[in-house]
Amino acid sequence: MSILVFCATALFISLYIGFNLVNDIRENIIASSIIQQKIEALRKTSFTGLPAYGDNSFTNSSLSKLYSSSANVNVGQYIDSNIVRVVVTVTWHSRLNTAKVNTKRVITLIAKNGINSI
Repeated sequence: MSILVFCATALFISLYIGFNLVNDIRENIIASSIIQQKIEALRKTSFTGLPAYGDNSFTNSSLSKLYSSSANVNVGQYIDSNIVRVVVTVTWHSRLNTAKVNTKRVITLIAKNGINSI
């Protein structure tokens, strides 16, 4: 009987860890997609049409798939005035553990005359 209880407990713990892992991976993929979409949109924008320097929040329809989420883009000047440093950040709470705060951040450079001008 104790062997059966031990096996059942091990199975339950394995399933719980597996579900948490799958949920974390799913949430990270959604956040990565949101960030990628924003970076692509910024790269399509003219240099003068980029958001103002500093923090700027933005919305995305996929943000609703993440629990208590927010998205932010920070634009700052780089070494050269023809290049800006862009940091896109998505923050959310895990659905399975609402105390756990997740953050995904990507930093990129955008040049005034396109990528070939760097």
